[in-house]
Amino acid sequence: MTSKCLLFAAFNSKTSQHTPLFPPSQTPTTATMVFIVPPNQPTVSLNPNPKTTTLRLLNLHIQLTLNIPISHQRLFLSLQSLSSDHNDSLPISDLGVGPYSTLTLHIPLLGGTQPPALSKPRFDFLNSKPPPNYEEEEEEDEGEEESLLIV
Repeated sequence: MTSKCLLFAAFNSKTSQHTPLFPPSQTPTTATMVFIVPPNQPTVSLNPNPKTTTLRLLNLHIQLTLNIPISHQRLFLSLQSLSSDHNDSLPISDLGVGPYSTLTLHIPLLGGTQPPALSKPRFDFLNSKPPPNYEEEEEEDEGEEESLLIV
C-alpha cells in the first residue's frame, strides 16, 4: 500500500523526501516520471498518469510542491507553451507530455524599478563672489557716455 502512495508522489531533490499528493486509493497504475524545471530551484520530478492527469491537476501538483500559485505558472514543453494555449481539462498526453518529459516552468516578473531621474545641474557660480582681481567696467562706460553727451 505504501509503494502505491509513493508511486504518485512528488520527489524534491533538494530535501530528498517523498511528498504524497494523493491517497493510495487514487493512485493510478500506469504512472510515468515527468520533470519540472522551475527557475532558481532544483528540478522536481512528478509521477502523474499522462492519460488521466489534466493540465489543471498538474498545475495543482506544482502548486503543492513548489508553493507557486497556479495563476503565476507558465509551463513549456520544447519551447511550446502549455499554459495559455490549451484547455486546462485536456489530459497531458494529448499535449505531448510523455514518459520522462521535461517541462520548464516560467514565472512572470511583474513590476520593477524605474531608472533613476537625472539630477538637476547645479549652477554654483550664480551665487558665488567675483574673483578678487575682477574690475567692473560698467562705471567707466557710464563716464564716457556723459562726456559724449556734453560735447
